[in-house]
Amino acid sequence: MQPVSIIVPAYNTSDYIVETLESIREQSLPPGEVIVVNDGSTDDTVDVVERWADANGINLRLVSKPNGGAASARNRGVEEAAGEWILFLDSDDLLAPDALETLIDTATKYPDCGWIGGDLAVVNQFGNPEGFQSLRERPNTTALLADAFETDAPLLLARPWRIFLEVCVPATGTGIIRREAALAAGAMNETLRHSEDYQYFIRLARHSDYVFVPKVIKRYRQRPDSLTAEDFPPHLWTVKAFRQLISLYGLPASDKTLRSRLADFETQNSYYYRTRGRYGAALRSALASVRWRPVRAAGWRALLASLARPLIDAVRSDRH
Repeated sequence: MQPVSIIVPAYNTSDYIVETLESIREQSLPPGEVIVVNDGSTDDTVDVVERWADANGINLRLVSKPNGGAASARNRGVEEAAGEWILFLDSDDLLAPDALETLIDTATKYPDCGWIGGDLAVVNQFGNPEGFQSLRERPNTTALLADAFETDAPLLLARPWRIFLEVCVPATGTGIIRREAALAAGAMNETLRHSEDYQYFIRLARHSDYVFVPKVIKRYRQRPDSLTAEDFPPHLWTVKAFRQLISLYGLPASDKTLRSRLADFETQNSYYYRTRGRYGAALRSALASVRWRPVRAAGWRALLASLARPLIDAVRSDRH
């Protein structure tokens, strides 16, 4: 069996995918195969990939399918993959030159672990640093991963699904997943446009330990036209993903961490709606927050603000 299958879902990324493929070609430890899943692109992504593959002689397979979203494309890639390990890499992101070598070397030291992951850096559309540069710079991961960062050594997290409910440590493209672990977790949920990977990581963490390596594995590209740049409530899709963890994947609805996170997400969504004058939606999110965690003051404050703001606006309007 080939060591690593890299799965690259691609939709209209002809301007970026060559850089992504070059970062794969330049790996100090080459992958066993690269599977590019063309998710119904309407630009020249297919032609760009075919020309690059012909010129570079890499073991690359191009699979085309109707547009179905990132989760659908990744699932198709898993079906096609022959490797012992799977790495999902978005078609505009960049692997560090020693990414696979670092991950596979760590995997040999943890033979019973089904999932090895590392750090990331954020770059803009031109590949220049932007925003936080490492998980060690994020307050909510600094304490959790302190031992790894202080010792510069891998850190084993045992079945960390509850930890990942609270803090999403993994990111697409920063880790390798043993094929058996991926199959045990099941396919990514194709009904989600966003947060499908976050949900998948939580499900995966119920079946497998996770080893974190304190090295940058990939550069994550933030670009203005990407899905993650769209304007909608910050946790619209995360709420859907977390609710599905209960309704579809067996997480207990009574879990306090899960309920607290859902309450926090709904409070933030309520603020988003309120600041845009969408008071009905703000009220619904605030009510949902209170239902998930009635003891949390933030949900009640959001509820009161959602009720009061329309009245205040109406009074101001009458005065003018």
